[in-house]
Amino acid sequence: MYLVSLLLSTILVAVPLAAQAAARPLSPIKLHHTSWTAKDGAPPSIIAIAQTPDRWLWLASSNGVYRFDGVRFERFQPPGEQKPGNDIWGMRVLGNGALWIGYRSGGASLWQQGRLRNFGAADGFPVASVVDFEQDWRGRVWASTSQGLRMFDGSRWTAPQMQSTGQCMLLADPAKTVWARCESGTFVLPKGAEAFAPSSDGLGFGRMAMSGDGTVWAMGGQPGELAALSGPGRAKPAPPWPRAREAGGTMLFERDGLHGWATRADGVLRFGPGEQATVFGAVHGLSGSLPNAVFQDAEGNVWVGTENGLDRFRPAALQGVALPQIRWDTPAIAAGENGALWVGGTQVRTPGYEAFAALPAEDPASAVSAIHRHGADVWTGGLDGLWHYRDGKRQAIPLPDYVTTRQFNAIMRDSEGALWTAIRGAGLLRWKDGAWQRGGGIRELERRPDSMLADSHGRLWFGYTDNTLSVLEGGKVSVYGAEQGMRIGAVLQIAESAKGIWLSGLNGLYHFDGRQFVQVLGQGDDPMLGVSGMVDDGDALWLNGAAGITVVSKAELERALGTPGYRVNFRRLDHKDGLRGVATNSFPVPSAVAGTDGKLWFATTAGLFWLDRKAGADNRLAPPVYIRSANVDGADIPLAAQGVSQLPSNPGRVQIDFTSLSFTMPERMQFQYQLEGVDRGWQQGGALRTATYTDLGPGNYTFRVRAANNDGVWSERDAVAAFHVEPAFYQTAWFRELCAVAVALGLWGLYKLRVAQIARQVEGRVEARLQERERIARDLHDTLLQTVQALLLQMQCAWHKLPPGEPVRRDIERSLDLAQAALEEGRDKVQGLRAPQGGDLLTEVSRALKAEHPDVELELRASGELHPLAPAVYDELRAIALEALRNAVRHAGASQIIFEVCYAAEALSLTVRDNGRGLPVEVQQVGRAEGHWGLVGMRERAQRLGAQLIVDSVVGVGTILTVQVPGQRAYLAV
Repeated sequence: MYLVSLLLSTILVAVPLAAQAAARPLSPIKLHHTSWTAKDGAPPSIIAIAQTPDRWLWLASSNGVYRFDGVRFERFQPPGEQKPGNDIWGMRVLGNGALWIGYRSGGASLWQQGRLRNFGAADGFPVASVVDFEQDWRGRVWASTSQGLRMFDGSRWTAPQMQSTGQCMLLADPAKTVWARCESGTFVLPKGAEAFAPSSDGLGFGRMAMSGDGTVWAMGGQPGELAALSGPGRAKPAPPWPRAREAGGTMLFERDGLHGWATRADGVLRFGPGEQATVFGAVHGLSGSLPNAVFQDAEGNVWVGTENGLDRFRPAALQGVALPQIRWDTPAIAAGENGALWVGGTQVRTPGYEAFAALPAEDPASAVSAIHRHGADVWTGGLDGLWHYRDGKRQAIPLPDYVTTRQFNAIMRDSEGALWTAIRGAGLLRWKDGAWQRGGGIRELERRPDSMLADSHGRLWFGYTDNTLSVLEGGKVSVYGAEQGMRIGAVLQIAESAKGIWLSGLNGLYHFDGRQFVQVLGQGDDPMLGVSGMVDDGDALWLNGAAGITVVSKAELERALGTPGYRVNFRRLDHKDGLRGVATNSFPVPSAVAGTDGKLWFATTAGLFWLDRKAGADNRLAPPVYIRSANVDGADIPLAAQGVSQLPSNPGRVQIDFTSLSFTMPERMQFQYQLEGVDRGWQQGGALRTATYTDLGPGNYTFRVRAANNDGVWSERDAVAAFHVEPAFYQTAWFRELCAVAVALGLWGLYKLRVAQIARQVEGRVEARLQERERIARDLHDTLLQTVQALLLQMQCAWHKLPPGEPVRRDIERSLDLAQAALEEGRDKVQGLRAPQGGDLLTEVSRALKAEHPDVELELRASGELHPLAPAVYDELRAIALEALRNAVRHAGASQIIFEVCYAAEALSLTVRDNGRGLPVEVQQVGRAEGHWGLVGMRERAQRLGAQLIVDSVVGVGTILTVQVPGQRAYLAV
């Protein structure tokens, strides 16, 4: 920008300039303008605009009726069999909120409470073009047709007895008098009257409009015609308002009571305070050349319908004028006393359009680039030197000879009354008592800064283009830069805060508290680049930068300074708010100042803009919210406001469309939505008017949405739609139950197969075991037993040969007895191996124990019906019982043992009780005695049976061992 300024300076010096135009408004109408045409979906030839109580904006065109929500145009096709016609000729919303539509080819439609009703010849309606509607004091509806007036009493249309013929324009005044301007004259229906009567006004066919004081004005019948039909204006001369065009022209009086609109053949114009009543036409951006309708909505926006589309005019937050730029990127500005504003070297005492338009063209040789005000004193620095203004007097301050280029970057006055100036080519100069000093006599300050500030503590701050900051305090200079965390680039402005200093520049916004630099970023990591103007109004910080005018509240700034990484919420004013151009990124600075009357002033490359914080132009009207429809996999399905809508089964993608009716700035509206059962809380939808969900399961859902308008006012109630997703056959309860039954049956079948498999494995192992037992029995019988038998025979022969009194004979006799017993026991074992019957467990175990310990006192008990045991179970239980009984005899020293077997259907119980010494404590804790494995073996055998083994032992009292085997495992199947 410096190179641009230098190049421009050279050109201006070398080439004489023509006289410059004075300041001018940026638009013929001082409102923000937006237009919609066919490329945006707007219908052509809009001849009427209306707004129903639900806030929808209705557009009547030759192509049918359309609804508009500020973003989308939709052709009106209500549900049901009756549909509106296409060739619209008239449309009006009456006092009861009903929307009436008239057709060029005859007939009318009524839209009220979500229901459309059509009227034709069968209802008494003539086949004639319908132009207008109105409601009288009795609630009857009057329709103007090309064949005269028709009256609707709530059930049927009739033709009144009157002298009017042809078309009429209708309007009811505050006194409930209905006026009709017809092709055959003017007629009036006063309150209390039953029929229209001719009026003596002598006006022909034309439109009417009512002003804020209740006066009904007739206009447009003849060129320049404007007459008051009723109200306070009737007794006064016609005001010098601009006149509407002949015949089809109309007027609109805004609700503020100050401004009005008139339609012309070449556009529209607005008259009233601050307006010049200049035509706004197609050359200024109007959608067409011929305005057909003008309307003001509930929020105060003014709408114009033309042959090509739709236009909106709304109040803008900013007002502005284009100033002739002679030298610099933007004008140098400073606040003056009593609301005045300094623009360059001129003080504008009452800033406004007229005052700015009266500004003299800037002299290229005296262009001002820096202004500083301190109380009643003002200093300006420009190409013609340094000037001091006070009490209306202008005095030059002589500059030193070494100042050759009079381009001022900044001017500042310190607490001692000295004046500091930053001049290109000369550096920083201090002037006091008529003397100039480079850098104020301090060598470190001799180079030229781009911004300066004298704070309330007497410190002087200097910002430079090389990302450095110097502070002069108590005669000492401190320098800060990248090493201290400042990465602002060129420092464009310095402003004081309650806790430090704000610095703005090319790379963003920083705060310095004397110890550290903190960069402030906005939501979305907005860096707030190129801010060359900062204003602290007490509640917020206003920043004029490359992206527009940014407003950040003090609360957000405090949070950002106290919370590392926090991103501030902010509001941004841009072209939608009336701003044009951008702030300078070099000089003159500052590009934003606060006026002493509360106005904020901003200079950009396009002109000068201001905002009156006292005007209170916020949009406080809460927007209504509507859910429009759901799109399920490409098919539109209406969502009813009442009841539960049905959605098809297994939807892949569900897109819910919604909208909110706020027309001032719909592009800045914010939406929040929530699908109960899916979303955990409110989802931030931003400005998007759709919500998308995928793979919704069957069931009931409730969708909620709410909206905030452009000024953050939220809707008073949420829009709610309930819908039900039908289950597919495989998602139904009966299908799930059927699947559960099938799975259960399958599992049962698998269980039975597994049981059978295990049974076969067990049977196979038992069979193999029996075969092995039989093999062992055969081997024992054919070998060992035969050998023992032969041995016995030999020993008997030897015994017989010995004399009867031989001592050895007795020993051999005892050996024979033992061998015979061993042979019998071996035969018994062989018999058991061959044919284990699982018989009486008590008898078998007791006999075996008695053979080993004939002196033991053993009590046998049996209960229940004796069942044959499975061979494997019999063997394992026999082994466990013998081990338990042997332990009682050998280790416990028991004198009394009880052996009990209980045959029950659910379980077989085997119990051994003794009165011995009991198991030692350490054996009970470990589960076995050192070097002995009897207890371990019993547990392993019980585990193989799937049985439960319980050992209950008390030292010195005795031991009880119990084994319980499930009946289905213990008993042999019969």
